[in-house]
Amino acid sequence: MAIPKYHEFMKPVLELLKDNQVHKRVDMYKVLAMQFQLTEEELEEWLPSGKQLVYKNRIGWALTYLKKARVIESPARASFRITELGHKVLTENPEVVDQNYLKKFEGFQDFLNSTSDNTLLDEDISDIGSDESPQDLLDRAYKTKITIIGVIIEV
Repeated sequence: MAIPKYHEFMKPVLELLKDNQVHKRVDMYKVLAMQFQLTEEELEEWLPSGKQLVYKNRIGWALTYLKKARVIESPARASFRITELGHKVLTENPEVVDQNYLKKFEGFQDFLNSTSDNTLLDEDISDIGSDESPQDLLDRAYKTKITIIGVIIEV
């Protein structure tokens, strides 16, 4: 089994937080890794940058997007709690919670509108495929193109 994509962590994050308690990110990593039965190899897979584990990065993007949609909140650093809006999502029980689903929330729309002016991205973030986190896109771009003195070499 491959490491789940960032959006595949979104609904399990909401389920984990449905008890209204504040959960620390580090504890959430452990619970979600067990829930998805990640192998030792998957738990030790690093991003190409070598700065973060892949599964933790993807959970981080899920948390970021859920927070931007205001279905979760962060009452303290690296700690999260579900909001009333998050409970409504769970009551609605959508088959998938992903970027397209989150677009219906004003907070997420505000986030998309604020990032669409970001000149660091060639694509508007609202056009990113729901399977790839921003980090996944950067990693893919890094693997497929190397820029040397203004020349792009396909690898």
